[in-house]
This record gives sequence, C-alpha cells and structure tokens, in this order.
Amino acid sequence: MKNYSLIAVLLLTAGCNGNPARSNNTTSTQQGVIVITSLNVKNDSAYKKFKDYISAPLDKHHGKIVRDFNVMGEANGSINFGPVNRLFVIKFPNNQDNNLFFRDSTVKKQLKKLNSNNLKIISGGMLSPLSDRNGELFVLKISNYKSNDGKAQKIADKINLELKQNYGFHLDIAIRSTSTKNIKRADEVAIFLYTKAASQKALYKNGRIMQQIGDFNMKYLNDFVYLALKPLEN
Repeated sequence: MKNYSLIAVLLLTAGCNGNPARSNNTTSTQQGVIVITSLNVKNDSAYKKFKDYISAPLDKHHGKIVRDFNVMGEANGSINFGPVNRLFVIKFPNNQDNNLFFRDSTVKKQLKKLNSNNLKIISGGMLSPLSDRNGELFVLKISNYKSNDGKAQKIADKINLELKQNYGFHLDIAIRSTSTKNIKRADEVAIFLYTKAASQKALYKNGRIMQQIGDFNMKYLNDFVYLALKPLEN
C-alpha cells in the first residue's frame, strides 16, 4: 500500500476541469461570495483586537465572519502552503462588497498592524449553502484538477457516501475560486467537517478506503493541499 498522508482523507465535491459541485443541485453564486483568509499570527490578543476593529467595516460592507478556526499542524499535500495558525471565513452578498471590504483603509491598516505573515486570501462564489452542522474537526481542501475521464465524480460520490455514513463526514463550504492572493488560483476550495474528531482517527485505520482516496488524488488532481482546522473558542 502506498504511503499516503494521514490528513489526505477527503475528496472533491465537484467534477474535474472546474465543473461545479452538484450538491444541492446549484451552481450559481446567488447564495453569496465566500472569502477564506489564512494567516500566521504571532499574538492571540492581537488577533482578537483585529477582529474587533474590522467589525465596523464588515457591517459597512455587509460581511459576516461565519467560521473562525485554529489551524492544527502543518498543511499537507503537493501545494507549498507555508505555516499558518488562524483561518477565518467571511460571507459577503456579492463580490463588490468583498472587494470594497479589503480596499477599506481600516482593514488594510489592521491587517498591517496585526503583523502577521503568510497571508493568503481565496475568494469565490458559493457552490452550496453553508452547512448548519457543528463539528469537532474541519478540513480545508484546495484542489486543481486534471482532465476528466467521466469516472471521477462517480468515484468521488461513492467514497464520499461511505465517509458520510461511517465517519460523520459532511461538506461545510464549497466555492469555485475566482480570485486569490499569495496563492495560485484553484479549481475548487472546500471545507469539510467531522461531527466527531475521533471518527477521523478511525478512518485512518481503514486501509481500503485510504488507498482509494490516495489513488483518486494521484489520478485526478494536478495538485492539492489539506489543512486541519479546529473551531476557535471565543
């Protein structure tokens, strides 16, 4: 059996070549724009102050932080992601509000004042509604696809169903990336969740499905990265 990374345990939600996710039968961005921001913060209290200071610009530009995470360990995969320890997700009603928020002088000042490094921003239209589930462990996956031989989605659907039934695996957020900062553009970015963190450890012991997931990533993805996330306690 090939030696696959233990974190590489989740599959795509969309077809190859950037075809949209089929979950909830929607491919439109009418549900809003999602912005995933990761960074390496040197000081926890400074991060809290940063979020307090940007609350007014968020309100002004109709944005809302819908997810806030501590990053667990290092990114894993074929994309060089670099060290990050915080990741937060903002939802905007449209891309105009998204752009105006990051151009806001207060936001620029606070990002600079935060004195973080390795800032990465990924924006895109939502491919499915935000999940209303709670989880103990979340995983970010960024995927770039190879050509589709017509079998990829069927294989992904089959494995995802088994992960959901046996390990409490669910899709939380899926976007088609439209713009990025400090990271190359990806075909799809998704956040998955495990309702119980222990279920991921159980999955690691299932050599058969781990083999299938590893083979899938090698066959259908040009490159990818995984990042384990834990909800931040406020």
